[in-house]
Amino acid sequence: MEIPSNPVEKQIIDEDLEFPLPIWFVVLSVFAYAIRRFALALSSQRSDLSLNTVSIGHRGARIGFSENSREAFDHASKVADGFELDTQLSKDGIPIVLHDATLDRTTSGQGRVEKYTWDELKKITLENGEFLSSLEEILEKFAGSCIINVEIKKESTALATKKSAREVCRIIQKYSHKNPEKFPIIISSFSPLSLYYCNKFQPNIPRAQLIADPDTSHVRGWKKIFLSSWIPAIAWQAIAFVWEKTIPLKKTMLVSKAHFLGKKCWVYTSNTEQEWKELISAGIDGIIADNPKFLKEFTCQFSQLK
Repeated sequence: MEIPSNPVEKQIIDEDLEFPLPIWFVVLSVFAYAIRRFALALSSQRSDLSLNTVSIGHRGARIGFSENSREAFDHASKVADGFELDTQLSKDGIPIVLHDATLDRTTSGQGRVEKYTWDELKKITLENGEFLSSLEEILEKFAGSCIINVEIKKESTALATKKSAREVCRIIQKYSHKNPEKFPIIISSFSPLSLYYCNKFQPNIPRAQLIADPDTSHVRGWKKIFLSSWIPAIAWQAIAFVWEKTIPLKKTMLVSKAHFLGKKCWVYTSNTEQEWKELISAGIDGIIADNPKFLKEFTCQFSQLK
C-alpha cells in the first residue's frame, strides 16, 4: 500500500512551518540547549529501546474514513495503539479538531477557522456527515483508551501561539489522569514556540517536536537550520522527535543518537511495508500512518520474526 504524492498536502505541510519565531525565543533556546545538553552528557541518559513500535493513526485513519472524525478515531483506537489529531483555535479560543486553517478542504464550511466561534463551527459537518468536534469532546470520549497525539497547529502571532498552547494544556490536564502510563496524551507541534509555552503551562504533559525534512521544505536560511536541529527539542525537554519519514530513512544512525540522549523517535507519515521494515530495524519507536490497522498487523508480524 502506498499513497501517491499529493501537491496539495505538500503545500499544507509547508504552510505548517510558517509560524512566528521571535529572536528572543531563538536566543533563549540556544542557551537552554547548551545547559541541558551538558546535563545530558553528564547523566549519560538513555532511552530504552522499544520492544514494539507503536502504531498511530494519522488524523485518525485517513484510509477509508474522514480525517479527524470521531469515526476515524474510534477505528484507530480499536485496531492500533492510538491516533494523532490536529487542533485549530476558534474565534472565541476553543481548540477544535481540524487539520487545515481553513474549512474548505474537509468540511461543509468555507473560510478561516479563526473567523468563527465554536457555536458556529459545531454546526459544520465533515465529509462523512459528522459535526466538527472540539478537543475536549474527543478527549472526554477517548482519553485512557489509547495513545493520543494532539498536534497544535501553527498560529500567526506569538500571542496567538501562547493562547493556543494554554488552552490545549488546560483541556489535556483535565483528562491526563486516565491511564497515563499505558495510554498517554502527548502534545506535538512543528512550532517550538508552542512547545515552549506548553512546557511553561503544564510541564508534566509529555511533548514531542515535529521536524520536517530540510531537504524538501521551503524554509531557508537561519530558520531552516534552527528548525531542523535538535536545539528546540532538547532545550524545552521534549520526550521525542517526530521526524518526517525521509529523515531517519536517509540517516538511520540518528535514531541511536536520539536514544543516547534519552529521546524517543517517531516518524510521519509512512505508508509502505518496505519503509516500516527499515524504520523498525533502525529502532524507531512509533510510526504514524494513514492505515493504522495495516500498520499494527505488520508491526506484530515483524516483531515475531525478529
